[in-house]
Amino acid sequence: MLGRVSRLVAAAALLLGPGGLFAHEIPGRADVELWAAEEGGGIQVAARVPLGALQDLELPLAADGTFDVAEADAALRDAATLWVTDFLPARAGGERLPEPLVIGVRASLPSDRSFASFDGARRHVTGPALPAGTRLRAEQAHLDVFLEIPVPRELRGRALYLEPDLAHLGVRTVVDLRIRTREGDVRGLVLDGSPGAVPLDPGVLWISGTFLAAGVEHILGGPDHLLFLLCLVLPLLALRPLVVMVTAFTVGHSVTLIAATLGWAPRGEWFPALMETFIAASIVWLAAENLLRVLAGGTGAEALSRWRPAFLFGLVHGFGFAFMLAARLQYSGDHLLLALATFNLGVEAGQVLFLLLVVPLLRICLERLPARPVQGLVAALVLHTAWHWMLERGEVFAAYPLALPAVDLVLLRGALQFALLAVVAFALYRLLGVAAARFLGAGDGEGATLR
Repeated sequence: MLGRVSRLVAAAALLLGPGGLFAHEIPGRADVELWAAEEGGGIQVAARVPLGALQDLELPLAADGTFDVAEADAALRDAATLWVTDFLPARAGGERLPEPLVIGVRASLPSDRSFASFDGARRHVTGPALPAGTRLRAEQAHLDVFLEIPVPRELRGRALYLEPDLAHLGVRTVVDLRIRTREGDVRGLVLDGSPGAVPLDPGVLWISGTFLAAGVEHILGGPDHLLFLLCLVLPLLALRPLVVMVTAFTVGHSVTLIAATLGWAPRGEWFPALMETFIAASIVWLAAENLLRVLAGGTGAEALSRWRPAFLFGLVHGFGFAFMLAARLQYSGDHLLLALATFNLGVEAGQVLFLLLVVPLLRICLERLPARPVQGLVAALVLHTAWHWMLERGEVFAAYPLALPAVDLVLLRGALQFALLAVVAFALYRLLGVAAARFLGAGDGEGATLR
C-alpha cells in the first residue's frame, strides 16, 4: 500500500514540476516485451514498453512535439521506476524477493530490433544511449529497462516466479514474455497485463493447470466453436446421439491439432485465414441443414448420422485450435505432450460445460414452445451470423497472394505428411462408423428414434 502511495506522490511531483508535460489518454492496447533469465545468483529482466503508455510523463518537449533523449534521461529513469520496475515483482517459492535494481534505462527508436534475443536486449539497454540531439516523438518511441532481482543465498534453489503487473499501461495490455532457461533454451508465452505468478522453469503441475485452463477458455470464449456445437445438437437432444457426435468432433479436432503442433500444417500465413473461413463455412452448412430440415418437416431421426460432418468439420476446427495453441506451446519446454493432452482435455471440458447448460435449456424451450418454429428461428439466426463471418474471413483470405509452390523436397515432404494424415483420418472415420452403429443400436446409425 505504501509503495503505491509513494508512486502517486512522485507522479504528482512530476506533474507540478517544471518542464513540458506529455499527457495522453490511456492507450487501447499496450504491447510489452519482457525477457527474463536466471543468471549470476539472481533474475535479470529486460523490459520494453511503449513510451506513449506511460501516463502524464514530464518530458522536455520541442515545439514540434519531439523530445531530446539526452535532456530527458532523468525523466525517463523516474518514469521507469514509477510505471515499470515497481510492477515487476518476483518470488522464490513463496517468498517475495528484494526490489529490482535498475541497471539501465533508455529510449529507443520504433525500428529497433534488439529485443529479438535476451543478449541483444541486455547489450542494447546497458550499452551506449542514442546520440545526443536525437529527437523522438514520445508516442512512437520505446522505453527500455534492464534490471536485476537478487535472490538471497538462503532462497536459492527454490522455484523462481515473475509476477508482471502491467495492466495499468493500457485498456488492454499484452505481454510477450520470453524466458531463457539455464540450458539456453527460449520459452515464450503471450499473457495479459497481470497474469499472476509465472514460473521461470515451469513444472508438470503448472503446465497441466495452465494448458487445461487455456483449453476451457478457448472453447467457451470462441463463439464460432460454440455455434457449431449448437448446430450439431439442435435436432438431437437424446443422450446417445449426443455422445456419438461429441466423440466424433473430439476425435476429428484432436487429429489435426496434434498434426499441426508437430508441424504437419502448411506454414504460409494464408493457411490460418483459410481454416478460419472453413470454420465459418462449417457453421453455415449445419445451420442451413437444420433450417431445411425444419422447413421440409423432417422428424430429426435422419440427423443421427451427423457424427459424420461432426468428425469431418472437427478436422477443420482442430487447425483453428492449433493456431491459438501455437502462441503458448513454446513455453511447455520438455512437456510438449502433456501440454497438448491437457489443452485438449480443457477443450473437451469446455464442450461438456456448454452442452450441460444448453441442452437442458433447449429441452425446456422445445417442450413449452412450438418445437419447429424455435428450431427454425435458432437455425436462421445462426445461419445469418455465420454467413457474415464466412464472407468477412473469406475477404481476409483472398487478400493473401497465392502462387503455385515450387516442386522440391519441401513440397514432397508436405504431400507425404498430408497423405499420412488423410490415411489416419480415414481409418478413424471407419472405426467411428462401426462404433456409432453399435452404440446407437442401428445398422448404420440412421434408425434410432429421438423422442
